[in-house]
Amino acid sequence: MKLGFVDDETSSIINFRGWFVDDYILEIFEVDDSISAEEIAQKVLLSNLDMLIIDFKLDENGNTSIDGNKVATEVRKLLPKLPLTILTSHERDAVSHVDDGMLLRSKDELSEEYIDIFKMKVFNTINNYQSAVRKNKDIVKELSEKKLEISLNEKEEEDLFNAYQFLNEIYPNDPTLKGYLTRPGELHTLVDLLEESRKMIESLKK
Repeated sequence: MKLGFVDDETSSIINFRGWFVDDYILEIFEVDDSISAEEIAQKVLLSNLDMLIIDFKLDENGNTSIDGNKVATEVRKLLPKLPLTILTSHERDAVSHVDDGMLLRSKDELSEEYIDIFKMKVFNTINNYQSAVRKNKDIVKELSEKKLEISLNEKEEEDLFNAYQFLNEIYPNDPTLKGYLTRPGELHTLVDLLEESRKMIESLKK
């Protein structure tokens, strides 16, 4: 499981490492005025995360002009399915400044009294995310292999396309997924079919 954290305060980053380093592979994105929200999102895209936690007020030290909502917005453009949480000390004020208020969590949840509950929420969120990814990989593998032997019915074609679409939002740089989504109907020749299915099955083994 790989967990990302975006913040501009060294002390907060140290605390975050202390809470999660034993249970996750951590990817820390430290923010300053030399990096934009778009650049952070690109780094997140390349990090293959299972969840990203973002501090809302990234400009507390005057290191940057961006905030957590801007980062979340840019990440959503690239990875719409990635689980996100925005942390804030002022939830009532922050809610009117974020596009999706459901992403907000109070920093009180990181206190000694509540940290175990927060850690459980993170674990469950990542576990559900990974389960959804595995489910859609299984659908693609099963139906791609079936398509090598016999044609799929309309419902199976729809299920295969939807699974490809879901995985494309998880792995947007995978050319195998994009290749299928640009022509979601029947593949034109047996050679196309064999090659497409072979590539997809090999991709799912990675």
